[in-house]
Amino acid sequence: MKILVSGATGYIGSNLVKELATREYQVYAIARKEPGIKLPGINYIEYDGTYSSLVKALGDLKIEVILNLATHFCVNHSKEDLDKLIDANLRLGLHLLEFSTEFGVGLFVTASTYAQSIDGSSYNPQNLYAATKQSFEDLLHYYSITSKGTKYITLELSDTYGPSDPRRKFINLAIQACRADETFKMSPGEQQISYIYIDDVVNGFLSCLELFNSGGLKQGEKYCLCSDEIYTLNELVRMIWEINKKKPEIINGFYPYREREIMKLTRRYPKLPGWTAAVSIREGIAKLMRQNSNT
Repeated sequence: MKILVSGATGYIGSNLVKELATREYQVYAIARKEPGIKLPGINYIEYDGTYSSLVKALGDLKIEVILNLATHFCVNHSKEDLDKLIDANLRLGLHLLEFSTEFGVGLFVTASTYAQSIDGSSYNPQNLYAATKQSFEDLLHYYSITSKGTKYITLELSDTYGPSDPRRKFINLAIQACRADETFKMSPGEQQISYIYIDDVVNGFLSCLELFNSGGLKQGEKYCLCSDEIYTLNELVRMIWEINKKKPEIINGFYPYREREIMKLTRRYPKLPGWTAAVSIREGIAKLMRQNSNT
């Protein structure tokens, strides 16, 4: 099976293409420029921001699946983020949607975010980033109701984490402070959060491929990759210190809550059939601590 992945240089995307390559899929990764480090078994496709560049590079390959993970994330956007949000979250995705129709791609899976609703309603975005993700879903909906061949699926992701994660995720910052015996400064900490380990995220996309091959996916379906474990930030931080058998050194309320903070998590979509988060948050934190102690 020939699979095209956007966002392959990001944290989730890089882990996903590595696993796809080990399973002998033919993996093609979209890149805007020559990547500094090329992963073995991955074919890199240069994309210059135009639809014609996709057609030129991929039109003759008979791509069967597109996994759209490309994104530009920002909690609070600046003027400098506007073009990046449009290019990564909308323009590239729209080009891939059109490509999927023109060249008969069988499956198109896009990653969305729970931040598209701060209160569990159908749509109430936390920030402009989440709004662009919803805008792309609207574009995808058009293709899903007009497509004669491609199946379009949305996977809504919870927060993600794992080894060698360069992102400034809350869980990473808390683990770093714990290991360094530093006082951890945070908000009042009553907002809920749910993390899924990177291996579980990758397995979610693999499960989606298996469902597609077995005919178990319906057009336009939306699912979530989410854990049943939900904690407040306070509970999560204390768990990290407890696992490391240390006395918490925490300053609650040092930072105010962000504007449009998500205080209570509500699942909008069912879990992907046949998939579940296998790594508990305690197991995941322990894995990270063991990795950090060996580096």
